[in-house]
Amino acid sequence: MLPPHRAAASPIPQQVQYGLHAAAELVTNAVKHANAQNITVSITQGKSLIMLEVQDDGTGGIPQDALGSKASGGLEGIRRRLATFDGEMFVSSPAEGPTSVRAIVPYAAPAPQQH
Repeated sequence: MLPPHRAAASPIPQQVQYGLHAAAELVTNAVKHANAQNITVSITQGKSLIMLEVQDDGTGGIPQDALGSKASGGLEGIRRRLATFDGEMFVSSPAEGPTSVRAIVPYAAPAPQQH
């Protein structure tokens, strides 16, 4: 058995926390509404941004004009929350599927701690 790894705990930036929350909400939406069999989640952190991608193989057909309305409920909530971090969300959802959502949030990695 390996000894537990101990690392200095540092607070998780709000952008990262929300990125993880948004990923969970997007997966929930795909399960509830898209009849998806497979869902792929990708979270990438670069030097200046966090990119989140969620794609499902279910039914698509989210109209682009509905994305800014109450009809898209959860997606519009995610878009508004991302905007508080100067983030953006892009949705591709042709009628035959698949649906793909990409969210990009500006992010500055914290400076390394010196010991």
